[in-house]
Amino acid sequence: MATKTTEHLHLEHTGWLTFPAGDLVAEYIRQGWFEYTETSFLWAYLRKNQQFLDIGAHAGMHAATAGKITGPGGRTVCVEPNEELHALLRDNTGGAEILPIAITAQEGEAGFVVDTPQQSSFGHIAGAEESTMRVRTQTLDSVTAGLTDFDPCLIKVDIEGAEGEFFQGGKDFLAAFDGVIIVEFSKLNLERFDSSTEILEADIRALGFEICVYNGELNVLQVAQLAHPVWYQNFFLCRDVNQVNDILSRAPAANLRIAKDVYGKGVAAEQIHAAAEALTKERRAVLDLCASFRGLHDHIRSDGATPVTSKASATPPEEAVLEMQDLFGVSKAIALHNLSELHRLNGAFRQLLDASNAALDVTRNLERILELDAYDQQQADESSDLSIYALRELDVLTSALANVKDSVEQVIDERNRYQRESGEAQNSLQVAQAELQAVSVNLESSLKQAEEIGQKLADAELQIKRLEEKLIETEDSRNGYKARSAENLERLQERNRYYGELVSIAVNNLAEIRKSRLVGLAGICGFKLAPKIDQTIAQLSC
Repeated sequence: MATKTTEHLHLEHTGWLTFPAGDLVAEYIRQGWFEYTETSFLWAYLRKNQQFLDIGAHAGMHAATAGKITGPGGRTVCVEPNEELHALLRDNTGGAEILPIAITAQEGEAGFVVDTPQQSSFGHIAGAEESTMRVRTQTLDSVTAGLTDFDPCLIKVDIEGAEGEFFQGGKDFLAAFDGVIIVEFSKLNLERFDSSTEILEADIRALGFEICVYNGELNVLQVAQLAHPVWYQNFFLCRDVNQVNDILSRAPAANLRIAKDVYGKGVAAEQIHAAAEALTKERRAVLDLCASFRGLHDHIRSDGATPVTSKASATPPEEAVLEMQDLFGVSKAIALHNLSELHRLNGAFRQLLDASNAALDVTRNLERILELDAYDQQQADESSDLSIYALRELDVLTSALANVKDSVEQVIDERNRYQRESGEAQNSLQVAQAELQAVSVNLESSLKQAEEIGQKLADAELQIKRLEEKLIETEDSRNGYKARSAENLERLQERNRYYGELVSIAVNNLAEIRKSRLVGLAGICGFKLAPKIDQTIAQLSC
């Protein structure tokens, strides 16, 4: 089956044109917005029997229009290095002169690249490593010098970034040129030749040209104020704006009607094209958003096991939005559940942290009391056998307190472990402060009782010292000393009772701390372990 290599379209007021099949310029022309300003200018500016130079003619859209306007007495010269387009160019222009060269700043040869037939309008000079053909190059001065009786009033230059070389190689011809030049400014294309729109503007102004835009509604050239970089725009160059506007004002009525018609329809087509492009971008943005949300939903649903990915979908945007709404409901429920769990774990951790800090303070106070006990034990050894008995009891208490200390240290270790695991949640822990007020009150009471016991120990130590002094003074006072020792024994017993109370308080606090930790573990482990933990808490309470 033969492959279609060309396509035909009708350019209003110009006629039928042939392009390579699938050509992008043909598609743009068919949509009605492609270079309508330039086409409108040609109808208003050109006259019968005038001459037109088309550099970078492609398939001849502008050359065909110029030939239609200038008629049989006119002359059109097309410069097109891609010889595969020459047959189409010749048919579209009715036999215009074709120069198979590329305009550059020097004579010779250069590489030329055309990616695909559909992109033939973007063919350009290239390095040897990427070129698809070799073409002959000439300067504008050389080309015009070789054309007999050729004096164009309008030149169109569209050579994909080599516009700067056009001006560099045509200074002699352009010095005497007083017509109009239509030239393309394209940031990306100029960068291909290590140039820029700023440099191109400077080259143009150095040759004495004014840079203008064409207002097709008013049919006048207007001086342009360039804002660099210029991404893409065709500008109209001339030496005298008033002179050109005078020519435009004297356009034949038929030509002016066509110019106005082309311009008006082009504006409308451009607006439709812009709206379609915006709609396409919006639809693409909706689909991208839906794909991104779908990836986020999968990530949340998998508890982080699935990476966040965005997969393109062929689903229409309307259906994608409905799907996203359903996913949003599910994702919101998962997120709220996770947030609730986080608050609950934060509360348990805060409770354990505060209880551990309080228990640590109690332990430090108990250590200070034990230091006093050790000193008191030394005095009792020297004073009486009854004191030795009391100190033995103190040893038992000391052992019990050491056990309490070990338990508290375990709580501290647990606290540190939870602190490492829940570092990111510490900012939320203030929520549980009110709930822990009761524990703080109990711990403060314990501290006060510990202080009272310390005071009683100090009193006992003072009395023992006094007893020792009396023993040294006289042997006869021994009976009195024994009587006072009996009193001291009662006070020591009272102190032991206080130690017993202290131990009871410490045990209760330890049980409270373990209960708090078990409550926290219950929250972490889930509701399956709750009955067994509740039973353990009840045993600790007993």
